[in-house]
Amino acid sequence: MSTPDNNDFLQQFHDKQKNLEGNRERWGNLDKWKNIDKFGYQWGNNGSTDYSLIAIRADNSLRPFLNGRYDLKILEISPGAGRFTAELIRYAKALDLLDMNQVCLDICTQRFQYYTLPIRYFLNDGEDCSMLKGNEYDLIASYDSMVHVHPTILENYFRQWSELLAPGGILFIDHSGKGIKSPGFRTAVTAEMAKSWVENFGLALRAQIFRNNHDCITVASRPEA
Repeated sequence: MSTPDNNDFLQQFHDKQKNLEGNRERWGNLDKWKNIDKFGYQWGNNGSTDYSLIAIRADNSLRPFLNGRYDLKILEISPGAGRFTAELIRYAKALDLLDMNQVCLDICTQRFQYYTLPIRYFLNDGEDCSMLKGNEYDLIASYDSMVHVHPTILENYFRQWSELLAPGGILFIDHSGKGIKSPGFRTAVTAEMAKSWVENFGLALRAQIFRNNHDCITVASRPEA
């Protein structure tokens, strides 16, 4: 994804409401998805992502925790234009997508319309998962989106995700791992903070994987009943 294009965006480092507003404005714009982000495969004018790199990330960092299963009920948080969704589909028997931006859900609906896999689309306010209450997921995943989310919001998400995981279910969340970073708009989350949230909400930490020199994937699981 591209970096912020105005100074006001930097307020989101410290202000939760500004963070929500900025993420809604930046990634709720179809024109920016088309012409700046190239549907998630380019960061402005600074570089692009080879399609295979996303598959390699899923194969190396996610698949080892799935116990060879391809029948998972999956929830993806903030799918954006579906870049990582395309990898999650390989492991899914059913898939729910939750995003704060309707344009992202519309893009994914169009992109995956010919799949026979049951896919449901949910719009939220950037903080709340209550509309999913009663579901139990084998995998809850987010890749290259939570890096832009304020720590208070992410902590609350971890609490809600812990309640939505099925016994033995896996949490796979990519987030800022070393605090604030600009450019790149990484928020004040650290690997240590994510570890504490995992432990505070009754999950078991499985791994923390730095996918580059700043971003961390935290993998956790809900204990078996």
